[in-house]
This record gives sequence, C-alpha cells and structure tokens, in this order.
Amino acid sequence: MIETEIFSRLRKAIEKLPRECRKVFELCYFEGMNNEKAAQTLRISIETVKAQKKRILRKNLQELYPLFALLFGL
Repeated sequence: MIETEIFSRLRKAIEKLPRECRKVFELCYFEGMNNEKAAQTLRISIETVKAQKKRILRKNLQELYPLFALLFGL
C-alpha cells in the first residue's frame, strides 16, 4: 500500500519534468539502464545523462527524495 502511494507520487512528479529529463529518468531508474546505455539510446553524451539525473533529483523531486532513496537504494 505504501509502495503504491510512493510510486503514484513519483509518477506525478515525473510527469511534470521536461520531456528529455523525463526520458533519462525513466530509462535509468525504471528500465535499469546505466548512464552509458541511456546516453546511447537517447544519442546524448554520458555527461548530459549525469547532469540531467542530478538536476531531476535536486530541483524536481527534492521533496520526494527520501521516498525515492528508499525505493532505489540511494
């Protein structure tokens, strides 16, 4: 039950992200791709993937970070 609520809140926050940031997030965290594979898939640099992941967590999901850390072991 709690996990369902967490995923619901995460999904709503993710939907608010810009399209490219959202795609990086989904590939890395939901599909389990590493930075290199996500970069190849999106045809962007690995550094761009890393920067977007940081930006996503820092700016857009800050209030949900504790929940996110529990789910994904950060």
